Order: sequence, then structure tokens, then C-alpha cells
Amino acid sequence: MAVGTVDSTYLGLGAILRDAQAFNPPARTSLAIGAHEVAFSITLEVVLVEQDASAAESRVLPTGLVFVWLDDDDMPRIYADAVLRAAKANREASLILGETYEEAKTCLARVMELSAEHGEERMIVLLDQNIDQYHECATEGVIQGTELCRELRTRGFRGTIAICSANDESKDEYEYLQAGANLCIGKGLTGGLSTILSKLADAHFKTQALHAMCQLPN
Repeated sequence: MAVGTVDSTYLGLGAILRDAQAFNPPARTSLAIGAHEVAFSITLEVVLVEQDASAAESRVLPTGLVFVWLDDDDMPRIYADAVLRAAKANREASLILGETYEEAKTCLARVMELSAEHGEERMIVLLDQNIDQYHECATEGVIQGTELCRELRTRGFRGTIAICSANDESKDEYEYLQAGANLCIGKGLTGGLSTILSKLADAHFKTQALHAMCQLPN
């Protein structure tokens, strides 16, 4: 079609359209191809939400926590960076993984390494449920957040684990909790950063309280 360059993968538009669908409601996109340029635009609705007075009483995550966030899509990884900044996380130690299949495969080992270095009580792990966007999945198999979660618990990891998925119905959440997750965060979650941080804070403090109770003498 004489469009693009010899280096083009022609995958960019597909990724843009997929990311646009991640918004709720989906964003509107347009693409115009000119003689010397390609112009892309994305339009989405923005809703201003007034802060609930009760939110001031909600728990706040301690600063300096170590996050490990795994997702095979670009948009959640971009959003993950905003969450880490808002949470005042330990940015030097925290990891946002999933750009490559190799990163996804090494996630479990890297969580355990960070846990040994910084302490599991200082860690929050967020896992996409269906990690299947890599061409290696055709031969190596799809990675699921619940599988990683079970293996982390088997290895003794007692930090906070969240499964992040567009599949966040009650039956899905039950499956995630049964796998050892502390909470489910839906990808269509309303409320933005404040809601995610509030949910993570609640799960983090409940996890710490539970571990403290388990360590009490009989």
C-alpha cells in the first residue's frame, strides 16, 4: 500500500485500539494518513469525582513500599508508574514487568529476591490474570496470575498480592482469593488512583494484622 516504512511492524494501530477499549466507556479514536505524515487522535470522557468526606478516614499505604507489577499490556504498565508515584513507593527497588515474555517468566524469582532483601511485609505484588500477549505463549504456554500467586504462597511469600483483571465478577474474585491473593483489582475500577490506593492499603494492613496474630504464642 506504500504506507509506512520497511521497519514498521504495523502493530501500532492494533495496540492503540486495544488500549482505547480499556477505558470505561471506551475512548474514541481516529487515524488520518497524509502524504507525509500520519495523525492519530484519541478522545475520552473525563468525570470529576468529588472526594467523599469519609475518605479522609481511610487507611493510607506506608511510604517506601516495594511494588512488583506484572502486566503484558502497555496501558496498565503506564498506569502502574502513576500508582507507584502516588503511593510514594520505593522507586529504586520496585519493578514494572511484562514488556517481554522473559520479564514475565522471571517475575516470581524477582519477587522472592526482593522479599529477601526488603522484607515481605514491605512488598505489594500486582499480577495480571491472563498474560498471553507474547508470541512465545504459542509454544511456552500462557502465564496466569493465579498460578504465580499459588507458587509464591507455596514458597512462603506472605506479602500482599493483588490480581488485576478485567474479569472481576464475584466468581472470579473467589478464584483469585482461593489462589492466595489478598484482593482483586478490576481493570475497569472506578475511582481512579485514590480507590486503588485505598484498596491496597486496606489489604496491606489486614495482611499484616493476620500475620501478627499468627505469630502470637498459644
